Amino acid sequence: MSISYYTKEGLQKLRAELNQLKDVERPLASKAIAEARDKGDLSENAEYDAAKEAQGLLELKISKMEETLANARLIDESQLDSSKVLVLSKVKIKNTANNMEMEYQLVAESEANLKDGKNLVGRIYQPIAVEIDTNFLSTLPDRELQAALAEVVKYGFIYDREFFDFVVANSTEIQNKDIDVLQKIIIQCCEIKSDIVSEDENENELRMILNFGHTVGHAIESFTDYKNLLHGEAIFYGMKCALYLSNKFGSLSNEEYDISTRLISKFELPKLDINNRKIFINFVKNDKKFREKKIRFILLDEIGKSRISEDITFDQIEESLGVL
Repeated sequence: MSISYYTKEGLQKLRAELNQLKDVERPLASKAIAEARDKGDLSENAEYDAAKEAQGLLELKISKMEETLANARLIDESQLDSSKVLVLSKVKIKNTANNMEMEYQLVAESEANLKDGKNLVGRIYQPIAVEIDTNFLSTLPDRELQAALAEVVKYGFIYDREFFDFVVANSTEIQNKDIDVLQKIIIQCCEIKSDIVSEDENENELRMILNFGHTVGHAIESFTDYKNLLHGEAIFYGMKCALYLSNKFGSLSNEEYDISTRLISKFELPKLDINNRKIFINFVKNDKKFREKKIRFILLDEIGKSRISEDITFDQIEESLGVL
């Protein structure tokens, strides 16, 4: 049983959303099935199959939300330390085509940054569902989209050579925001992360490979005070260092090192000046994978196959900065 804590307002919203699903969405799903059924032979009725699938997903969502509500507890807000609470904000977005206005609630990540380092405070909380609107990608500036692709490239490096080859082959389409290609890579990334997290929810071992490029990348963000570089840009730089270390001190071949660095070179990155390496390495030491005076560093043995190493030294990490 997983217990979740909510404010009074949060519980009210959760109940309201559940009631909306049960009282409004459920009857609509049943109606859609009935209408599709009336159109003829069910063995060749794609509309009926789609309606049944949608109903199944809706019932799964209702079930998970009921479970969440059953295990929900009310927070005593008077006991909250407001200096450590991640504040929620609300924004209104207007559709210029029909003048409709929607209110969205922006929620902080489950991890938070401190001046001493990145993602040092957080909790593990699995979502009820993940909703992705790929139309939003068309609104992003090119720089934002490019930065986001760092995480896409990472999944190919650490887990799936076939996916990596797909990204390489379709790099132009990706840069041009080809929606079919973007949808494919989004789905694949979600599936890879789901595979990894389901095996190691608490990041005891396997899940650490998701931090490929992040040891140096997070240190870069901290060193630059989270300014000038987007997260993905810092991770691209971090992956450059990780690839160098994988090649020089690990098992990554020269050929695969060259293939990997050629892909990263296709992404334009802002200038980076690490003018005090001693301070920079101190940020590396604050990495959440730093345990028992050793850094657990993610290396590639080959593209699509990664491992956790405790053999990389801080001097070697400092040496790797030479490729930036």
